[in-house]
Amino acid sequence: MQAESVDVVIVGSRCAGTAMAAPLARAGRTVVVLDRAAFPADTLSTHVLFPMGVNEVARIGALDRILALNPSLMTHLRVDFVGVGRTERFQQVGDIDYGISVPRVLQDQALVDAAREAGADIRDQCTVQDVIVEDGRAVGVRYFDTTGTVREIRARLVVGADGRNSTVAHHVGAWEPYRRSRNGRGMVFRYLDDPAADSDWAHTLWEGRSHDTIAFAFPCTPKGRLLVLFMGPRAEVAEARQDPEAHWARKVAEFPILAERLGGARN
Repeated sequence: MQAESVDVVIVGSRCAGTAMAAPLARAGRTVVVLDRAAFPADTLSTHVLFPMGVNEVARIGALDRILALNPSLMTHLRVDFVGVGRTERFQQVGDIDYGISVPRVLQDQALVDAAREAGADIRDQCTVQDVIVEDGRAVGVRYFDTTGTVREIRARLVVGADGRNSTVAHHVGAWEPYRRSRNGRGMVFRYLDDPAADSDWAHTLWEGRSHDTIAFAFPCTPKGRLLVLFMGPRAEVAEARQDPEAHWARKVAEFPILAERLGGARN
């Protein structure tokens, strides 16, 4: 097998992979990024970016693409705990003083496109099989390409940006559990038309807590849409699947402020 040779090979092309690929490519390095997904591709994690995250998107070079999706700009955070509420404005990071909520199928495609524009060679539907280690050092990877053919890339730097179950970390002996205890929470969420899209709520990320649940409402993408998330006991996921409407009504009723916020919601 004839190996390809580059400066950097990165495994994973979502948030972490593109954040590394774009500046390295702009600096003149030859960068190949491998991802097993076929973009655009959805994933459940991290729809919401706070100002620090939006600032990072700008550094990658993807912010103009994200803003073209017409997201709501969240400038404030309101927290309601045990009958006490407080609203604060987000602190500015760089030139950014707002957060955004963008579905990952849109967000990640924008990141990939920006990294490609910067000069990175991003190859989706490519699954890493092994990390090549010589003299105790990672020097490349073997992967299956889109045809199922095994190929090899040698690189001066090998980066694992492939998440909590990182293949790269496993193969170099650096993997450890993301959590050392079982997560007792389950997440149930819905997108809906925002009934308060013409009010200050449209720029406010809301968070509330009951005795066993954390709830959120994120104005999202495009403007006029809302993401509502309930982070409750793990067993409630099965309840929500069995009777979604009853679960939704019960959880909304636990948070009077949220119930008022959602009055008249549709779609």
